[in-house]
Amino acid sequence: MKNKAIDIMTNALKQPLTRREISSAYIYIGLLYSELKEYKEASDNFHKGLSIVEREEFRYSPNFNKIIKAFIKNGDLEKATFWLDNLNRRKSYDKKFKRLGHLNSYLKKR
Repeated sequence: MKNKAIDIMTNALKQPLTRREISSAYIYIGLLYSELKEYKEASDNFHKGLSIVEREEFRYSPNFNKIIKAFIKNGDLEKATFWLDNLNRRKSYDKKFKRLGHLNSYLKKR
């Protein structure tokens, strides 16, 4: 069913969508790939999704923890570091981003 959901979301990206919707779709696809343990595809989709809204404000989601861990599992330490730093800077407007603090030590172990 996850592969079907990936196909549906990929096709949905062909529709006219807002930047946030496109970003969310890529992140959702990434989460599905991550659940399938296809970390290369997950990492690529997470990077696309986050890049779209890189300079915009958005609220914390527990999925950010999964995203950083997927980058690490794929060996994308540069992306993991970049996005963790980006997300950590968002504490100024959403204190919940502090929940990602433990990932700094997790990343340094690699």
